[in-house]
Formats: sequence, C-alpha cells, structure tokens
Amino acid sequence: MLVVAFHAGLPIPGGYVGVDVFFVISGFVITAMLLREKVSTGRISLTSFYVRRFRRLTPALAVMVAVTVLVSALPIFSLASQAMTSATAIGAVFLFANYAIARSTGGYFDPAAENNPLLHTWSLSVEEQFYLIFPLLIIASLAIGLRLGRPRVAAAVTIGLLGGVCLAVAVANSSGVTIPFVPDGLVGFYGPIGRAWEFAGGAILAIAASRLRIPTVPMGTAIAVVGSILLAYSAFAFSDTTVFPSFATLVPVAGTMFLIYAGLSPLNIVSRVLSTRPMVAIGDLSYSWYLWHWPTIVLAALIFPGNEIALFGAALFSLLPAVASYRYVEQPFRTPRSASRVRFTALVAATIVIPVALAGTLAFVLSNGYWSPEVQRMQATQAKHAGNEAGCMSYVPLTAATQANCEWNASASGPPIYLIGDSIAEHYSEGVIGAGENLGRPVFIATAAGCPAYRIVLRMPLSSTPEDVTEMNGCAGYIDGTLSWLEAQEPGLVIMGASDVSGWSPNDLPDPNAELARDKQQYDAEDFERYNERREVALLAGMTSTMKRLEVAGHEVAIAQAAPSYRFPAPSWLPGDCSVASVIAERCLTSSPIDEMDRLQLASRTAAVKAARASGGVVLDLRDYFCNDEECVTQHGELGLYLDDIHISVPASQDLAPRFSDFIAAQD
Repeated sequence: MLVVAFHAGLPIPGGYVGVDVFFVISGFVITAMLLREKVSTGRISLTSFYVRRFRRLTPALAVMVAVTVLVSALPIFSLASQAMTSATAIGAVFLFANYAIARSTGGYFDPAAENNPLLHTWSLSVEEQFYLIFPLLIIASLAIGLRLGRPRVAAAVTIGLLGGVCLAVAVANSSGVTIPFVPDGLVGFYGPIGRAWEFAGGAILAIAASRLRIPTVPMGTAIAVVGSILLAYSAFAFSDTTVFPSFATLVPVAGTMFLIYAGLSPLNIVSRVLSTRPMVAIGDLSYSWYLWHWPTIVLAALIFPGNEIALFGAALFSLLPAVASYRYVEQPFRTPRSASRVRFTALVAATIVIPVALAGTLAFVLSNGYWSPEVQRMQATQAKHAGNEAGCMSYVPLTAATQANCEWNASASGPPIYLIGDSIAEHYSEGVIGAGENLGRPVFIATAAGCPAYRIVLRMPLSSTPEDVTEMNGCAGYIDGTLSWLEAQEPGLVIMGASDVSGWSPNDLPDPNAELARDKQQYDAEDFERYNERREVALLAGMTSTMKRLEVAGHEVAIAQAAPSYRFPAPSWLPGDCSVASVIAERCLTSSPIDEMDRLQLASRTAAVKAARASGGVVLDLRDYFCNDEECVTQHGELGLYLDDIHISVPASQDLAPRFSDFIAAQD
C-alpha cells in the first residue's frame, strides 16, 4: 500500500520504503518456512524450495511482463520508453532487472524512471537473487551449528554477521566511500548488498522467534505502536532526497521488525487491525497488485499527462488485472491440481520464452528504427557523445596516468587541443575531435557533469550571502584538479565551455510568474533580472580567473558559447520523450524566438565576451548555426540538432567539425 500510494502521487513522499518493509517480511517468512521444513522432515530440499518459489512468483510475473511489452509497443510510447521496457523485460525474466534498469534507465528518482513501465521489477530481481543464495546459507550454517550443538545460534550468528557487513557497506557507500573489490552494481539503490541486511533482519527474527518471550497484550500493543510510528515517520519524513539505502533505512526496517514481533501476540490492537478481512484480502492480492500497479500508472500518465487524479484512478483500476492475475494465474500455478516434470518443464519454458520473445521482437524493431527514416534520424540524435562514451566525463580529474584514455588523434604532432567544462562543453566532443583530425592535432577531453571549468561565487535567490556554488555542487575537486593538470601539459588551445544551464542558471529557477514553494512568495520578472545581473558578475569573475591562470601556463584559451536551451520556460522540450507516432509524423520539433533565447542566455554570453577581452582569450559563438535573425530551431533539414533540451546531438556536433577546424586554424 505504501509503494502504490507513492507511485500514485499521493502525499506520501517516502512511500518507497514499502519495498524495505517487504524485504524484512520476506526474510522472516522464508526463514520460518525453511526452519519448519527442517524440523518436520529433518532436511531442507533445495529443489522443492526453488520449485515453490518459481511457481509462486514467475508465472504471474511473466504474464505481466508479456502484456506490458505488448502495450509498450504501441506508437503512443516513446522510443526511449520502449528501449527501457525491452531491456528491463529480459532482465526481469532472468532475475537481473535491477542491473538492467540501472544501465538503461538510471536512478530510481531520475526523470527517465517515470517512463519505464517495468521499473518496479528491480525489487523482484533483488528478492529472487536472495532466494538463490539464502537457502544455501541456512543449510550450511545449520550444519555447522549441529556439530556445535547449537544450530539456530550458528544460523543467527552467521546471518547476523553477514547482515552487519552488508549494512556497513551500504552505509559506507551512501557516504561516498568506495569499498575495494565491491562492484558498483552490488551496492546503491538497486544493489542486493544494500538490501541484504534487511532480509537478514527478518531472518534473525524468525530464527529467534521460538526463543523470544511472547509479549503480553499491553506490551505487544506498545511495541506495535512504536513500529507503526517508525513506519509512518519513514513514509512522511523521507523523500527522493533521502540517501537510500543508508542509516536512514534502519527506521523502516526496525519498524517492520517491531510489528512482526508484536504479531507474535496477535491480540494487540494493531495486529488485530492488520488481521481484519480487508487487510488480509489486500495481503492476498499484494503480489499481483504490486505487479500491475506501476505499468497501469505509467500508461495513465502517458494518456493524461499532468493529471494527478488519473494516476490515483490508475492505481485503483490496477486492482482489476491484479484480481484476475491472482485468481487465474497466481493461485492455479501455485497449487496445481496435478504436477509432473513434463508439465513443470513446459511451464518454465512458457514463462521464459514468451516474454523474452516479445521483448526481443521489440528490441529488433527498435534496432531497425521501425524501418522509418524519421525514427532512425531521431535514434541518431540520442547517441552518447564521444567524451562521455569514453568515460571522460567524471568528477575525478585527469592525471598523467589516466590522460591516455581521454586522448584522440594521439599520433598527431601539432599543438594539443583541450576541451574542458561541463556536459555542455562535452557535447562539442565530435566537433573538436574532427577538427583535431583535420588539423593534425591531438585532442584531450576532461569534463564533468554540471561543473564549469571555473569557480562561481554567487548570492542565489532568497539567500543573504554569496556562496561558492560550484563547491556546493561537488565541482571543486574537478575544477582545481583539471586546472592543475593543464598547467603541467604541453601548451595548446583550451576550449572552455560556457554553460548557462547549471544549478546557478535561470533555467533551473522557477518560472518568474510561478510561486516559490520555499517561502510562498512571488519571484517576479524584476527579481529575475536582478539575479541575472549578479550572475553575470559572478560568471565574469570565474571565467577571467581561469583564463588568466591557463594563459600564464602558456595555453591559448577560447570560450565556446552554449547552444540555445529549451529547458526554460517549463516544461522542457525533450525529443527522447516524443512518441513514436509523433516522430514518424515529424511533429517532434520545437523552436524559440531569438528574443526569448537572448533573455535567458544574455548573462552567460555577455560574461564570456567580457572575460575574453579582459584576459586576451577568444570566443567561439555558434549561435548562427542554431538560429536565424528571428528564431532558434532544433532541426536542419533531416539533421536533428538536439539530444535533449540543452545538449546538442552527435550528428550536429559532427556537422560542426568544419566550423571548429576553421576557428582553431584562425588562432594560429
């Protein structure tokens, strides 16, 4: 219920902790089941366990995945959404959806996640990954414990130690500490290590249940109330800005464990409420409802964009396929009337082959761009730029040991070209690399997302004192390290991006006519202009400082003005979100009056010109490539110019190579 409410847009910003509640419950239930089998039969059958888990989870999952892939193939979905669905579907079937989502979709709270109708399958894959390993751990620890005469103690200690290690790794990772020999995919929001200790908490409670004192009714009520308060606090106090998993995750985990322990004495008032027929009915439907709620909400958001009532309605409507799934898929396959090896083999084959074949077909269609020139052109605009693809967009600055990975045309003998700055600079990668090849000069790229190549000290709106906003955004290490690295390099031409869309940009401020949520006051056009004036001064100081420092080191410096931006006023224009139908009909385009673009970019453009004059540098202005005298556009003939609302496409960057060549040659 927490997760569904969160996804339905209800004011429960921490509802995603329902997944953590589930992991604790799952650890408790699975461990109790294995221990009962050990007591009743004297052994734990791995074959029986895996067959039961398969019957319980996979048929219903396969039906949902297959239907979702079919619906996602409709032309009302975007190419990006279809690609994410195809990749996630295969991951869900083969138990690695969490890794597929991390790679294809990104973070759980990233904008792209809202368009992946199979996003929720990440938790199912993590659960199934636990199931692959956990019974082996129980069997091994019980066997060791039998030799010592304390099997349950051995199991509890083993699970507790491993759970403690996983918790320590999760907390360290949430604090930015890199754990040696632990791959990134195993930690973080989607990583099984970051959640394994939650499963372990439920498991330890199951092992200890037979030894724990059954709470009295008053004590059980008190414990259950505390658990409920902890869960309520998690649901309403946490949000998408809460680092997860981390120490904060202890709150919902502890709350769940308190509620389970209180339930050992079911007469307390909280446990009685949880045992009422409506709550039990929801519990029966919980797996199927979880499966169907998110694809239904994503579809509703697509059909009724911006309609919050539609999301809530979709969450309720998803109970219909959930009931059907529970009655006609989940229950029949969970407890079949007749079971045989042949029937089970056929079931396994069907649950794998059908969704994978559908996902593979969708992927094949996408790989051929629907055999549509318009779709293929759109797909070309969504490619990653060379610098990013090579791993040269990083907060860790280049060093003498790592610079070879970010060098192109290395055998050239001319003076080097260096491209530095944020992703707005990085999207010129192909143009600069092409110019280097044309002119016989090596090219180095060292960029970081959201980080200019200069410090910016600025008083932000509603702030009383100036702040180093680049340091606040984690850019200090990149800026200082990159400038130090350049000072040690052979003199050449440094092309520095002049972004106008970082966290200190008017593009990231509220609309001048909108209400600021922070203090409920209007941020009017006059405030907007005053802030732009302060911003120009701050940008000028930062650019000038960096340019002079690089010129002292023997480099020539050029500032490349940012391309026109379509992020503001909201909503952003994102070509990757255009439906397949609109792409084929060539309706996925936009434009902006040149006056509006000047209003948004005037501060950064003016600062770049003034900084170049003050330091002896030059400015590369490509505005005329994107704009005529009246408006800025997003397509030249059949050439799509943009990757998203602020970054130009790879084809556009490649098309700019002659412009870069002419500009660089003119500086010699």
